[in-house]
Amino acid sequence: MRLCSVVVAFFLMIQLISCKKEDECLPPGLEISVSPVVFAGQSIEFTVISDDETTFSWSGPNGFTSTDQNPVIADAGLDAAGEYTVVAKKGDCETSGQVSLEVIQPAPCSPANNKISFGSTMTFSNPSFRTNSVGRYELSGTGSQGDFRMEFYNDPVLEGSAVYRFSTQNSNPNNIFMQIDIPGGVNNWQAMEGDLYVEIINNTLVFTFCDGLFGHLQSSATKKASGKITP
Repeated sequence: MRLCSVVVAFFLMIQLISCKKEDECLPPGLEISVSPVVFAGQSIEFTVISDDETTFSWSGPNGFTSTDQNPVIADAGLDAAGEYTVVAKKGDCETSGQVSLEVIQPAPCSPANNKISFGSTMTFSNPSFRTNSVGRYELSGTGSQGDFRMEFYNDPVLEGSAVYRFSTQNSNPNNIFMQIDIPGGVNNWQAMEGDLYVEIINNTLVFTFCDGLFGHLQSSATKKASGKITP
């Protein structure tokens, strides 16, 4: 027996794993892609690149099995989390690979798209996502009731589905900085506590937060807000 390498891709994250093959046997190539984190209720979509005339055998949590090259688990539950194994076989030669994924609870609220409830309802018709002047990833929007800005430490597009924590410091990949500016004098609010749920749905980013705690920068006042933004 001798070892060969298999590439497992979580979007742009590459991991090397091992497989075995018989002497005088050319095992099929195997490259597996899947989002490492999905929210409960979303679909888990496996994508495999391999040789022609290759058969596949999948196994995983909750009794999952499949012979599809690119299986899909619709409406995934929390029990779908764990390690999945696929065996690719071509003739008498085979290669195996494993991928692990996490299934997490989605946002506990569902606000209307591109609106933030902050005392009154703020509506944004032009939210945009870009890299800002200091190289951070920024989501922002303007509206007649006020403006907002979110700043990420790393690129949420590459991160995929994830939950971030509101923080007044943007100092690590798990933090998200957010500020809401209300017109009519000095009226700026900064997110202090709460979670931001980032999902990728139909290749579109969706940012949702529920009852996040905001502090007034010009006083000691606080208030809560919920919202959903889709750039």
